[in-house]
Amino acid sequence: MNMGDCFLAFRMIFSSDKSMRDNNKDNINCGKSIEGNWEIIENEIGNYIKVNSPIIPEVLNTKDTFKYFKILSLSDSLMVLEFRHKQFSNKTTTIVDHFVPEEVDVKGREFHY
Repeated sequence: MNMGDCFLAFRMIFSSDKSMRDNNKDNINCGKSIEGNWEIIENEIGNYIKVNSPIIPEVLNTKDTFKYFKILSLSDSLMVLEFRHKQFSNKTTTIVDHFVPEEVDVKGREFHY
């Protein structure tokens, strides 16, 4: 993935029919897109979104065809997810992503930290 424009343009789209996709394939030279389905998992350690897709091992550097995203916060206007990501250098980091509806005006939306 191009870490400049692609990183800044990256979006994950979760649809009410339980399908999901990202927008990598919609952008030039941004790599393969994850397309799959999602479900809510509730257990004693928290609430999670489980994303299933056969391409996950390739694009997320894992053996599994699924990825868990811990739900830290959820409302009509904001979803905050946390997940562990093993980079291709084998360094693991925790990422916290904030998701808002596309139509919401967010100052600095193209800024990622």
